[in-house]
Amino acid sequence: MRPTLILFLLLLVPHAALALNGAEILRQVDRKLNPESYEMYRKLINIEPDGRKKEFVLFTVKKGRDQMIALFLDPPSEKGRATLRLGDNLWLYIPAWASRSASPACNRWWAACSTTPTS
Repeated sequence: MRPTLILFLLLLVPHAALALNGAEILRQVDRKLNPESYEMYRKLINIEPDGRKKEFVLFTVKKGRDQMIALFLDPPSEKGRATLRLGDNLWLYIPAWASRSASPACNRWWAACSTTPTS
């Protein structure tokens, strides 16, 4: 009985070599909370200072560390809008604006924001 009890207690006590340090635990948490690639639906609720709420439903796809696209699905006034991020560049697509554009250089996507320095 005694050897079985000792063996059982040794299995319950974590072994020092198997213990994780704080940095390793944080790396695992970061990897799970911010995966390299994913697809998801998300709902954003914007609360204005006067208390009005506006809800947005988006479908988002992320591939790698620097490629992401988000497509607005709801409300109908925003449906079809999209954002595309490649590296440090962010583009915004607005369907109503695209249908009024006559310039072939700006046919469907416009650079809304770029964090790449220009000289």
